[in-house]
Amino acid sequence: MTLAQRLARPLLASSIIASGIKQLRAPEAAATSLEPVLAQAGQANPSLSLVTDNPDLVARVLGGIQVGSGALLALGKLPRFAAILLGATQSVTAAVEYLSAPADTEEEQEARNTTLLKNASIIGGVIYASVDRGGKPSLAWRAEHLAKDAQKQASKAIENLKK
Repeated sequence: MTLAQRLARPLLASSIIASGIKQLRAPEAAATSLEPVLAQAGQANPSLSLVTDNPDLVARVLGGIQVGSGALLALGKLPRFAAILLGATQSVTAAVEYLSAPADTEEEQEARNTTLLKNASIIGGVIYASVDRGGKPSLAWRAEHLAKDAQKQASKAIENLKK
């Protein structure tokens, strides 16, 4: 892992972890913001009523995912998987914050847009982290080369048997 990755991953994860801890400690504010979105999801798919009828639980689950995935990313453990989870939860957070923020005055609209841009930047960072392989080749490349090496070794073994 490069020095930039050692610094960037914890920095990227820090605001998401802090947000997740806040959500775990006091899920009421997030739950209130989630209610309209969950209501729409419940209308679209009534079988989701177990989830959509409990916004406090959804807020706590999202907060827990943010804390856990943020810690994994910060520590460099399963960073790509953690980044995918963070991207998903941050996308939900961005949508909910944008939709629930007041936009009556020009200052409120500017604050709402600034928050949306901040969330979009974080989402961009975690998307980038999700494709960062840390200098290692992709699984597809490794599988392809493993197959080629196996084929070469099999050909050599057949040639040796013929001799």
